[in-house]
This record gives sequence, structure tokens and C-alpha cells, in this order.
Amino acid sequence: MTIHSVWFWAPMHMLQAYPMARVLPLPDFIIPFAHLLWVPLYIAEHWAGLADPVVTAFDFSKTYGGPLQSLIMFPFWYFCHKKSDNKTLVKIMIVLYFGFLAMSVNGWFGFIGSPKKTYEDQIAANADPEFNRHHTLLHVWYLACLWIASLTVPFEKLATGGKAKNDTQSDDKSQYTYSSITNPEVNIESGMQD
Repeated sequence: MTIHSVWFWAPMHMLQAYPMARVLPLPDFIIPFAHLLWVPLYIAEHWAGLADPVVTAFDFSKTYGGPLQSLIMFPFWYFCHKKSDNKTLVKIMIVLYFGFLAMSVNGWFGFIGSPKKTYEDQIAANADPEFNRHHTLLHVWYLACLWIASLTVPFEKLATGGKAKNDTQSDDKSQYTYSSITNPEVNIESGMQD
């Protein structure tokens, strides 16, 4: 099956941000940063030849894509391994992820699904059904490795500390509660009326 719709590929790129944001510190920063990074990569790979501004995205992705991805990928694997309850599985995912990356970049075993180095080659590749099949495998493989590794990190060790963002309970007794402000007769320490 050949995938001709450029919209099929959008979630394949965007879903990479979430397993990383799950494990890395500052998840509120990681998700927008990752999307700002992967949107130009997505446009460069899958919109090539469809609009003139895509050339700019392609040039950006070839110049800055690798180094910027490294800013997220290496810390992700480090923190994932450090926090995981199943370090062996994370190591296996690291080998599978980077082994597949090496295979795809170097074209080993006849694999042709890696993004191309020139704009013209990328346009031609997007029209090739075999490239699309291999490229789909590439995205599914990467997502599987990222999610499997990410899900080995228990909830308590996540970047959010295992607490919901809107958790209003606190052990800090110096904080004023709504009832202590509106009703001065409420004892702040015990929450009971005097």
C-alpha cells in the first residue's frame, strides 16, 4: 500500500514527542520544543515538491535537524535508563533504535526508507511506493522503541513526580487556604474552628 496523503505522516512525527516528554525533565518545555523541531522535519520529508516554502524547511532539517534531535534523544535514553525498572529492556530498545537508525541511514539490507539528502531525491522518493513502505516501517519502529522504553519508567519516577499538575494538596502549613482567608476563626494548622 502506498501512502500518498501527507497527513498520514503527521502523527508519526508528532507522537515521538510524548514518550520523551513523559521521561525527561521539563515536560512542558519538551513537547513544544519537540513539535517545533519535528514540524519542519515532517514538512521537509513529506511535503517536498508540493510548495515552494518547503525548500526552506528542507534546508533547515538538513542543517539543524540532527543536532537538535540529539538534544532530545540522548537525554531521553539516559533518563529512561536511569529511571527504568527494567534497564535490560531499555538497553535492548537502545540497540534496536540506533541499530535500525544505522541500517536506514546506510541502506543496509536494501532498506531505502530513510529521508534523502537532496530535495530532488526526496521528491522522487515520496512518489516511490517501496520508499513509502520502508519509511512507514521506519516510523513505526522508532515509535515502538520510544514507547516501549518510556513505559518501563514507573509513574512515581516520571518528570511530574507522579503527581497531577493541579494537585493542590501541600504539606506546607504556611500556605493559606480559601477557608482560612474568608473565615479567620478557622485554625490554619488543623483546619478546625476555634
